[in-house]
Amino acid sequence: RDNVGNLSTDNKTSASNFVDTFSKAFSREPAGPLLKISTRRNQNTISDVTISPELLEAAIKVLKSNSSPGLVGISVKLYKSCSSSLILTSLRTHSLPSCWTKASMTPVFKKGDKCSSEILDQFQ
Repeated sequence: RDNVGNLSTDNKTSASNFVDTFSKAFSREPAGPLLKISTRRNQNTISDVTISPELLEAAIKVLKSNSSPGLVGISVKLYKSCSSSLILTSLRTHSLPSCWTKASMTPVFKKGDKCSSEILDQFQ
């Protein structure tokens, strides 16, 4: 929908509505000089964190068994059934599978007009 509430009927109008919404939300810059952003990447490794097998096992036990599988498609039930092996292997090798370091976020619509580009304000 546009700012008056009219439903977009073509792709060009829809795209224009999205541009208007995003430009309102993301083009405000603070007064004064901009902050410097470091280009150095974070070099933390698993050895920077103190992890105990008991802590990991407790964290795995409280996961909801009916949760959807993550990006790699492994169910929580499988994690729970082989948690001891996973923990020991990770601690012994000081590493995690690379796929465990990634996440996927999916916005879930809660309320409001699904057709309105203003709904995107909730995800800022």
